[in-house]
Amino acid sequence: MAILAIEGRRPLLMMPADARRMTAGEQAVMGLVAAAGQQENDRLAAHARWLVRSLAQRDLIAQALLLGQGMGISQT
Repeated sequence: MAILAIEGRRPLLMMPADARRMTAGEQAVMGLVAAAGQQENDRLAAHARWLVRSLAQRDLIAQALLLGQGMGISQT
């Protein structure tokens, strides 16, 4: 989240966990993590490009890969 806050291309609105709908920012972050967990590198890179400046993309991708693995997201 720190990378997104500091290097983000646009402000991301995050709502409390009990909100009825996900914001566009929350959907983008979840898409990033899902792409990382499924090792869909092209989709992961596209999310990173949309979310953060070019110098931060590598760091964001690395963190998303760790988060995706930690959450046990996989294609199997």
